[in-house]
Amino acid sequence: MAEVGGADAVTQGPPRHRAGRSDAGCNPRDPLCVSRGAAFVRAGLEALRGLRARGCVLLGEPEYYGRFGFAPRVGLTLPKVPMEYFLGLPFGEDVARGVVTYDPAFELFG
Repeated sequence: MAEVGGADAVTQGPPRHRAGRSDAGCNPRDPLCVSRGAAFVRAGLEALRGLRARGCVLLGEPEYYGRFGFAPRVGLTLPKVPMEYFLGLPFGEDVARGVVTYDPAFELFG
């Protein structure tokens, strides 16, 4: 969970899955791996819509997440992060604005 300007917000983490070996990650040049990652992102967004979330924010590559509708949003910031990598996706007309803060538990993974 996160907050945008003091209100509850939802964020999505990078898609990860393990293929074959326990230490295997996703190779961005592997089309199968990329399509699985995209399926994870889409499933996560559908789940958030089902929960009636107003939108989603994340820290990620604009090229990758842009295909899902994520983009930098004016007035939506995460301190110490370049604006072009902090992305938002509103699920309606209501676009969140403000400084985003993550739950302190995320600081453990720094």
